Amino acid sequence: MRRTIPFLLLLLTACSGDVNDEQPAPDNGTDKIPDEQPTPDNNAPIEGYVKIWGDEFDGDSLNTMYWTAENTVGANQELQYYSDRTENVRVEDGCLVIEARKEELGGREYTSGRINSRSKIQFKYGYIEARMMLPKGRGTWPAFWMLGTQSVWPACGEIDIMEHSGQNPTQVSHALHTLERNTSNGRYWSAAYTPEGGVEGVWHTYALLWEEEADAGDDRITFMVDGVATAVQYQPHGIEDTAQWPFNSYFYVVINLAMGGLMGGTIDDAIFDEGVVMKVDYVRLYQKQ
Repeated sequence: MRRTIPFLLLLLTACSGDVNDEQPAPDNGTDKIPDEQPTPDNNAPIEGYVKIWGDEFDGDSLNTMYWTAENTVGANQELQYYSDRTENVRVEDGCLVIEARKEELGGREYTSGRINSRSKIQFKYGYIEARMMLPKGRGTWPAFWMLGTQSVWPACGEIDIMEHSGQNPTQVSHALHTLERNTSNGRYWSAAYTPEGGVEGVWHTYALLWEEEADAGDDRITFMVDGVATAVQYQPHGIEDTAQWPFNSYFYVVINLAMGGLMGGTIDDAIFDEGVVMKVDYVRLYQKQ
């Protein structure tokens, strides 16, 4: 029997919906944290951890040492074109801003933004969190997630720290995808959570605690919202098969705002009258001392 952990307050049941995407060829998966990145404080949310990297989005443009803003179409039946234009991806007032717009570009009727840290910031194990404000409206699909560097999807593994569908405005969800269990075969693991105070237009901190050999020699992944553990998954005991558990290699970060698609659903164009904007105050990464 698995041991319980003090901060696991609520283990949630599975729900549907996720994002998967085509990737470039895998890189070498080495740890990439810039040596010059300052560590302004070590007041880690998790005892025994120290901050090793972060982006506070305090400048006037996206830091390309850390992030790549993509120019591509979305997968998963999404209806937007991802653009690196400042109309879609920008830094202002101390936040990353990703804005979806109703406009034609790249053969799509909508535009939005997606950034990733591939080959720039990638890590193995630790605690990562982002303080985010999600957009309002039917058809929106914001996400904060990670992909493995060792292969292509789904063999590389996918960790969805936070996803939100405008079709379910009070909930966020978490998910894990592997070669054996993923969106394509409908067998992936997921969990839903309803934060206090609402989701859309409200600041929350979404986080992942990714621990090596944390339980009887097996890895453990804990999802958190505002410091509350909302779901947990364990490595199958004694199983080293990457088809079942690819979460022991390097991963990189993705932040995006999709429109429509498998999880976003039907888009209500009236939402663009007030603007469709996701904001990220910061992304911070901690690892064990």
